[in-house]
Amino acid sequence: MKRNVLLTSCLIAPLLLAGLEGQARDRASIRNGRYLVMIAGCNDCHTKGYAFTDGRTPESQWLKGDDLGWNGPWGTTYPVNLRLLAHSMSEREWMRTKYVKARPPMPWYALR
Repeated sequence: MKRNVLLTSCLIAPLLLAGLEGQARDRASIRNGRYLVMIAGCNDCHTKGYAFTDGRTPESQWLKGDDLGWNGPWGTTYPVNLRLLAHSMSEREWMRTKYVKARPPMPWYALR
């Protein structure tokens, strides 16, 4: 009986640890993405009310776009919902965005 329990434990433990390792990678990826959004200033335009709340907008509302347009000689630009945009892109399409010159006031050079 003890042998069966020990054998079963030895077989299951690597599976459980592999799952935990994947969760740790996911957490690290989320932490890195959060850092990127913060240092690049994405929320400044792509999160409704972010500037007016002094950056205290709940993370669940981040990057959903805004209806506040930026008006200039090019016309009016509205910040898109980056969650939907990024979710719909393949990795290849995402890598191509570094060559896209976005409309002002998006600092397209920041994507390089």
